[in-house]
Amino acid sequence: AAVGYYYYEKSQHPEPPPVDELKGLKEYLTRLASSQKLAEGYVDNNPKDLVADTPSDPMKWASIGDELTFTVVGTDDPVQAAEEWKDLMQALEQATGKKVVYLDSVRTIDDQLAAVREGRLHVTAFNTGAVPTAVNTAGFVPLFAPANNEGKYSYEMEILVAANSPIKAPPDLRGKRVGLVALSSNSGGKAALLTLREEFELSPGHDYQFGFTGDHIRSVKELIAGKYDAVCVANDLLHRAQARGEINKAQYRTIYTSKPFPPLCFGIPHHLPPDLQTKVKTAFTEYRFNDRTPAGK
Repeated sequence: AAVGYYYYEKSQHPEPPPVDELKGLKEYLTRLASSQKLAEGYVDNNPKDLVADTPSDPMKWASIGDELTFTVVGTDDPVQAAEEWKDLMQALEQATGKKVVYLDSVRTIDDQLAAVREGRLHVTAFNTGAVPTAVNTAGFVPLFAPANNEGKYSYEMEILVAANSPIKAPPDLRGKRVGLVALSSNSGGKAALLTLREEFELSPGHDYQFGFTGDHIRSVKELIAGKYDAVCVANDLLHRAQARGEINKAQYRTIYTSKPFPPLCFGIPHHLPPDLQTKVKTAFTEYRFNDRTPAGK
């Protein structure tokens, strides 16, 4: 009777099917292939720089009122981000003569792409991995990348393991579970997958399992909590979180550091009115990061 009841309950509440990680990866790569050139409606003639030109017809320019909207990468917490980037927003206000507000409705990369495409988001920064998609599908025009006082404007991808982990090097990840941020992320997705495959002959879903955290610092916290055997993150974000006391460096260690990559990139929609484009460029050219802004740490 007990056995019969067990199977009856199991039939009424079946376990969910296992997540097909490789299916999601294949679907993403299929979508990515369609965004490797400028989408229909964008023109690249003057000059041919693979970036959408500003429309010659003023009727096609974004409609701007008394405010300019601003965000950093769409996955950041909007309240915290608005406070951290307050100095830069004030510099944009001074240069443009318009009030600059943080567009807090942008919570994801897709939100960010849509807002740029529709002209609702006027100054923003995409993470490294999302820049090509933003350029090709949303008319994003890259302008500036933050640099430190020495002129360095790059970061590295690091593979982390728990401090007490027996894993010593990437080849030891065979048969383990690796935490990635998102497929739209460079260091937390694209570069990580390629590095493991090209340098260490480790294929996702075959030689190791993987999952997504959605955030670099969440990756570290889930590593420490034991959800993953290793995680792949951007070390500029890692260093900032360490400085803020969000994570404890003694709880994890690095087993791999990549070559440098360009960091997040600030830019504008291609159809921002030309006079505003000039003023925004002036603001970035003259601005200097300080210890209060994330890029200054």
